[in-house]
Amino acid sequence: MIQFKNKIEVKWNHSMMDNKPFHDEVSKPFVEVTGDFETSYNIRFESDGELLHSTIIQNNMWVDVNLCYPKDVDIWITEAFSGIEKHYKLELTKDSKVLCYFNSNAMGDAIAWVNTIQKWVEEKGCQVDIFATEFICSLFKNGKNEIKNVVSERDVWGGPERKGRWEKYDFIFGVGQYEDNKWLVENKRRPENPHPREITLQEVPSSILGIETNFDRPEINPSWIKEPTIDGDYVCIATHSTLQAKYWNKIGGWDYVVPYLNLKGYKVVSISLESGIYCGNKTPKTDINKTGYIPISDRVNDLHHCKFFIGLPSGLSWLAWALNKPVLMVGNYSKPYSEFQDNVVRVYKEGPYTGIYNDTSIDIQNKEFNYNPYIECKDLSDWNDIETIDTQDVFDGIDKLIDIYL
Repeated sequence: MIQFKNKIEVKWNHSMMDNKPFHDEVSKPFVEVTGDFETSYNIRFESDGELLHSTIIQNNMWVDVNLCYPKDVDIWITEAFSGIEKHYKLELTKDSKVLCYFNSNAMGDAIAWVNTIQKWVEEKGCQVDIFATEFICSLFKNGKNEIKNVVSERDVWGGPERKGRWEKYDFIFGVGQYEDNKWLVENKRRPENPHPREITLQEVPSSILGIETNFDRPEINPSWIKEPTIDGDYVCIATHSTLQAKYWNKIGGWDYVVPYLNLKGYKVVSISLESGIYCGNKTPKTDINKTGYIPISDRVNDLHHCKFFIGLPSGLSWLAWALNKPVLMVGNYSKPYSEFQDNVVRVYKEGPYTGIYNDTSIDIQNKEFNYNPYIECKDLSDWNDIETIDTQDVFDGIDKLIDIYL
């Protein structure tokens, strides 16, 4: 059999991850030519018939190709001296050892993504380790969505020296929105898929992994469900968020919602992490105040026993939805298609300054608390002036939710 004059190595390469976080990376198809015979090699990288990259290298040179998501790659190598052409294929098989980086510690992201990621693992049949935080793993422990084969940062990096224990993996990739990297935002999805802020949050991993989205509710840690700690019928509300644009910015609006719920026969329980006055936003006075740093297990139990939940487009809304509670979601930061679509009534009123999250022409990451790309907002009064949702809209939403789901 005719052989190349030099040694050819073809593999998935992730040595570039030595000195930077690998969550922004996908292992790269890599070709290296070593040897003393001076000749050139034409290298073509293809996937599903599409040319990814073509180049010519000499002996003792290498080349790789950036990928944005996992996919099989065909590599064609032609040696100039002999005219020999050989085909190599890099693919994920049942024998492949894979590391999947869960690129978010946000509760809503985890709840939206876990089913689809686990579906991909099952369909591929690879040996997959999951890099996820202890908090994310705890959400799904003891249930059908428990994250198996979890690895820690030390497992992967080998400690502070970052000597790559990840070398044991054939392939490494991350799943997330990657809003801090413009190139990844534009490219880390299948070409046929839209921008990650133009689809539901649940569709983000499927746009990367190339499978159908699993829209089912994941199972939240069932061991957290205990006897109710609150007597009678009650509604949980959460009124705070991480950006002022995510708030319902009707000053004093929540102070009318609480007595309206009381008139409907419900106690009101406030469960925001933030308490008191947060960045100028007052926590409404409720029948029971459970704001502050309370274990997530207690939050889950309180939500499990409530009649329904009222909140913003946030992690607690996703948590209530996962627990199969009707959700009244109030706010104009994201358009209604952005979050879950069942068991929810959305209070959203279109206006000139709404839907910031879905405007793909702007960068929404790492902004100051009062950031608004459309108009300067210095304080709550400015936000109140542009708020389109009034108190009656929320009242109507409550009535609609009760009529449909209770």
